[in-house]
Amino acid sequence: MPPATTGPPPHLGFVLRHMREEAGWTQAQLEAAANLPATAVSKMERGIRSLSRMELEGYGQIMGHPEDWVDRTLAAADQLPRRRPPDDSPTSLSEADSRVVEGLALAASRRLAGAVRKKFGPVLQAARWQADRKAAGRVWKRLSRATKEDRIALVVGSSEFQTWAVCERLCFESIREAPHDADKAHDLAGLALTVAERSPGNETWRNVLTGFALAFVANSWRVLGDFQQANRTMQRSEELTKGAAFGPLDPTWVLHIRANLWNYQRHYEEALAVIGDALVIAGRPDQRTRLLITKASVLRRKEDYSGAVQALQEAEKQAEQSGDDRLRWAIAFNEATYLCDFSSFAEAQESMQALRKVAFRGGKALDILRLNWLEARVNSGLGKRAEAALSLATIWNSFADRKLWFEAALAALELASIELERGRTREVKLLAANAAPVFAAQKFPDELLASLRLFREAARREVATAETARQLLQELRRAGKEAPGV
Repeated sequence: MPPATTGPPPHLGFVLRHMREEAGWTQAQLEAAANLPATAVSKMERGIRSLSRMELEGYGQIMGHPEDWVDRTLAAADQLPRRRPPDDSPTSLSEADSRVVEGLALAASRRLAGAVRKKFGPVLQAARWQADRKAAGRVWKRLSRATKEDRIALVVGSSEFQTWAVCERLCFESIREAPHDADKAHDLAGLALTVAERSPGNETWRNVLTGFALAFVANSWRVLGDFQQANRTMQRSEELTKGAAFGPLDPTWVLHIRANLWNYQRHYEEALAVIGDALVIAGRPDQRTRLLITKASVLRRKEDYSGAVQALQEAEKQAEQSGDDRLRWAIAFNEATYLCDFSSFAEAQESMQALRKVAFRGGKALDILRLNWLEARVNSGLGKRAEAALSLATIWNSFADRKLWFEAALAALELASIELERGRTREVKLLAANAAPVFAAQKFPDELLASLRLFREAARREVATAETARQLLQELRRAGKEAPGV
C-alpha cells in the first residue's frame, strides 16, 4: 500500500478536530464514547479515514455540541486562506496576486459577518426580551391574585417565577404602588429581590439583577420614611451594579431612585448631578420625562422656581412623545402645585377640572385624594378657609389610614394653620392630640422634631399661632415629598 499523502485535512476532519478540542475531549475519549477503534479519530482528523457529514453530526452530539456547530465551523473553515497548486503559466495569478485575493476575500467576509451580527443580533435579542416580558406579564397575573404568603411560596418553589423579566415586572409594580400603598410597594420590591437572588445565570448577572431589585427596595424604604435603611440598601445596590452591563434592564431607574433619595435628604446638588448622568443615557421619552419631573422637584425645593418650571416644560414635551397619560397628569399636577407656591391660586383653580377628569378616568383613589388636597390648598389661598378646613379634616385622616405618614403630617399642619387663622385654638388642640401618632411615625431631622414638639405643646396650651404653623409647614415640605409618584 502506498504511503498516505500529506497536506491539509479535508473540511470535515478539520471540523471534527475543532469540535473535539472545544469540548475538551481527547481522541481516546471520543473513540471510547463512540465505540471506535484506536487511532480512528486521529485518522479522520488527518483525512486518512473517510468521514461523512452524518457521522460528524453524531460525534458532535456525543460531545454535547448544538446541531448548528457543524455548519458554523464549516463556514469558519471556508474563510481560511487557500494554497494554490504551483502553476508556472504566465496567464495565471502570481503568488503575490493570490495573497491579495485571499486578503480581500477575508476582509469582505469579516465585514459581512460583522454587519450581519450587528443587524440581526440586537433584533433577535430584543425579540427574546419581549417574549420574556410577555411571559412575565402572565406570571404577574397569577401573582397579583395570590396572597402575600402564596406569592413567596410560588417564587421560591418554581423556576417559572425566577426570571429576570419577572423580577423587573415586580420592581415596576412596586413603583406603581408606591404613591398609593407604601407597605404593598415594599412587599413587591422584596419579592423582586427574592426572584433576583434565585434567577438563573452566572454570578455576574445575578449581581446585576440583585442590585437592580435592591434599588427598588431602597425606594420602598424611602416611601416608608426610613431613609437610613434606604441609604444602606441603595449603597448595596450601587456596589453590585457599578460598571456593570444591565442587559435588558433600564439603568436609569437606579440613578433615578438615588436622585430621589438625595432630594428628600436635601442633598440637592448631588441629586441634580445624578439626574444629569441619567439624562445622558436615557434614550426613551418616558425615561427622560420621569427624570425631568424629579429635576423640577429638586429645583423647586432649592427654591429655584424658574428652573423648576423650565424642567417641567421640558418634561411636558417628552411626555407628549411618550403618550403616557400618568406622566402627563403628574406634570399638570405639579404645575398647579407650583402656581400655588407663586400664590397664583386663581390660575391653579382653572386647571382643577381637567386634572379631576383625568384622575377619575384613571380610577386611582389616591390620585383623587391628592387632588382634593391640592384643591383645599387652592380654596385656602382664595380665602375659602372653611371649605378648605372641612376638606383637610378628612384628607389628613385618609392619608393616615393608608399609613402615608408624611402626607398626613403635611395635611394636618395645613389644617392647623387655617384653623389658627380662624381663631379656633380648641380645634387645633384636639387636632394636635389626634395627629400625635402621625408625627411620631416620622423620622425627621432633630431640629424639626424639636420644633414640632414645641408647636404641639403650644397647641395643647391653646397659644399656638398661625405663623408658627406656616413656618413648620414650610420646613416639613422641604423635608420630604409632596407630588404624586412617577
